[in-house]
Amino acid sequence: DGGAGIGSGHLMRCLGLAQQFARSDTTSLLATATPDAAPVDAWRGSGIAVHPLRDEMARSDESGATAILGLAERVDAQWIVLDGYAFEMPFQARLAQDRRVLLFDDLGGTVTAHILVNPNPGAENWAQYEAPPSCRMLLGSQ
Repeated sequence: DGGAGIGSGHLMRCLGLAQQFARSDTTSLLATATPDAAPVDAWRGSGIAVHPLRDEMARSDESGATAILGLAERVDAQWIVLDGYAFEMPFQARLAQDRRVLLFDDLGGTVTAHILVNPNPGAENWAQYEAPPSCRMLLGSQ
């Protein structure tokens, strides 16, 4: 997500990913708790559907994960991309049980994802992660 508190970088790097997917005829959907944030207009301007997350869907707990998985089921999502600071380990794990998860992370720590991306320069040298052995880690700006 994005907004005044965390900036727009999360939304914009995911938009770049969605735009790249669109070039290969893959459809994306933005599910966000901040549908009125200015950067979300760029998603709409790119022709990408925006689904506002309300109530339990905006929480990163079991009920939020169940709601997100319900949305993923309805739109036949093959992947869930997470980018934000509120996605705790149990939430990630619950999503990863049913769908493939790509996680953008800037901080390090314990994660459950199929692909982990930390694009910060030098992250391959300083970012410390505890992740499943099958997790593909893409660390650093390369």
